[in-house]
Order: sequence, then structure tokens, then C-alpha cells
Amino acid sequence: MSVTATQVLVGIGDFKVDGTSVGSTRGGVVIIKNVDIFEKEVDQAFTPVGQHKLREQYQVRTEIAEATLENLKIAWDIANNIETGASTRTLSLGINEDMVYHELEFHGEAPNGYDRKFVVYRAAIAEIGETRLAKDDITVIPVTFNIYPDTTKPAGKQLGYIVDTTA
Repeated sequence: MSVTATQVLVGIGDFKVDGTSVGSTRGGVVIIKNVDIFEKEVDQAFTPVGQHKLREQYQVRTEIAEATLENLKIAWDIANNIETGASTRTLSLGINEDMVYHELEFHGEAPNGYDRKFVVYRAAIAEIGETRLAKDDITVIPVTFNIYPDTTKPAGKQLGYIVDTTA
């Protein structure tokens, strides 16, 4: 298996889920490509003579820099609505049995100084890191999404796109 990670956005960027802003990212956005391969071997050869791709998987990893209840609801894949009282807001925690897919959109600075927009058509939460609540420190939600193809899009364009524009 080979893994490649590419820094997609540098620094803090804006992050949208299903067209709704969920705040900023901290530390950029990373796209990870995992490729499982099978090495071809032949008799009388000491080394493999080639390889065959068995599977390809993409992930997006970032940290959401504002831990609002709305962001926690999305990042933790919670189906419950936020309950609002006279002076309180409550997000109840529970199990969500349904798989929820989201469109992701990131805006920020590209490594070469351009403005970058990165869109993923269909993603599901794969992992949530530790959410640390600390005094006098920013609260971030580390999140990893698995990317799945949108089969309604043309071949070769089913995962999403990245656009760089001049600043």
C-alpha cells in the first residue's frame, strides 16, 4: 500500500458543509490518497516486474477551528436538532445509525499564493479526533472524511475539483 498526502490549503481557510459555513480550518486542509497495489512477479526474477492497482481511496483531513454546537453536530455526525430554551442551547449526544454524505467546500490560500477553492461532492465522516476544551485556547475539532464518487458526474470528475485563481 502506498500513501500520498498533499497540503491543499495553507493556514486558515473557510469551510462549508452542504453549502453552510461551519467556520474556519486551522492548519490547512490535507487530501490523502491511499492506493493498494499487487506486485507482479515472475519465475526466475529476483524483483517484481510491475504492479497492479487493486483499490484507490481518498480522504480529507482538517481541523475545524470554531467548536460551536452547529459544528459539533456536523463533525460528530449527530442527527438530533439543537434545542433552544430561554437562556440555553442543548445538543444531545446519541447514536446516528444512518450514514450521512456531505458536500465539502474549502476556501483558502494555495501553496503558490493563489486563492484556492477545493470541492468534494460526496464525503462521509470517517474519524473525529479529540476535541479539547481548554481555558484561553482555541477549541478545534480534528475531522477526517472519506471521499466517495458521485456517479452522476462524468468519468474522471466524480470526486470533486480544485481551482486556483489569482489573488
